[in-house]
This record gives sequence, C-alpha cells and structure tokens, in this order.
Amino acid sequence: MVKSTDTEKLRLFAIDTKLRTEADQLLKQSGIGEILLNEGFKPSGSYIMKTMTWRDLDFERIDANPNWEQH
Repeated sequence: MVKSTDTEKLRLFAIDTKLRTEADQLLKQSGIGEILLNEGFKPSGSYIMKTMTWRDLDFERIDANPNWEQH
C-alpha cells in the first residue's frame, strides 16, 4: 500500500525531473549554459539539490578578488 505522503513525494520528484530536463534543454539549445560555464558560473539551488518545483535557475560564481570596475 502506498501512503499519501509517498504519493506526494513521487509527484514532487516527477515535477523536479521534468523541470530539470526542460532547464537542461534550454541551457543547451540557447547556448546560455555554455556561456555561463565558460565564465565560471555554476548552477546552484534547487536545480542541484533536485528539488525544483517551478521554473527558476540559480547560478553562482565566486571570485576572491573581484574587479569592481569591470563588474
């Protein structure tokens, strides 16, 4: 017997899988993913944690010595 909480977990994981697949396609087809990676940005947040429930991509880049004039 499947508990209702198990059903909800399965539903949420299915949403995550669909959204991450969509995000992967968007990043690849648009070329934005390659640009971000080449500039040192890495995905973060729900995409990495596999907990996406809506369309939202977060990226981060860490620079110990940022050039504020260039920024």
